[in-house]
Amino acid sequence: MELSEERNPANPECYVAEVTLHLKGVTLRAKEATRDMDHSVNLAAEEMARQVKKHREKRRGRRAARRASTQPAV
Repeated sequence: MELSEERNPANPECYVAEVTLHLKGVTLRAKEATRDMDHSVNLAAEEMARQVKKHREKRRGRRAARRASTQPAV
């Protein structure tokens, strides 16, 4: 997780939280910017949780499809 503050007076959403998660075969990233650092962290964590859940469901679906295709038909 990387936390930063952008010093641009024209941009009111200056607190940035970036999260990167390296998994086998895929890299998940989430970046959020708001007026409050705690809020940025919470939003980035929620986004990462959504991405992890989606990735996990995709892997489970592939595994189930592979398992179904290898079983002999009765």
